[in-house]
Amino acid sequence: MRSKQTVSKEALAPVLRISNAEAAIAWYQRLGFVLEFEHSSGPGLNRTMAIVKRGDLPLILLDQGEGEGSSGILYLRVADVTPIATEFKALIHNSVFGPHIELTAPTAT
Repeated sequence: MRSKQTVSKEALAPVLRISNAEAAIAWYQRLGFVLEFEHSSGPGLNRTMAIVKRGDLPLILLDQGEGEGSSGILYLRVADVTPIATEFKALIHNSVFGPHIELTAPTAT
């Protein structure tokens, strides 16, 4: 008899390099993300790692190590951009992809 395996839902979990975990977590919370996990020390870990989620959308925030690259770019698609634009006092742009805003995280290098 064959056993059934549970297939987990596939998801994208970008890893964003940050320079200040506390500031980055607070910034993503303003975007509607919730802190799911944070770990700053212990065996095999010499920098902070945090996981924040907005619904089913996870982000992994990892303190940037010496000589590592930039933080990258993230495209976050949401049902209604207006509350986020209001929170950040950002101008809403319209394009073929619909209304959008551009934000730069304060911890990006």
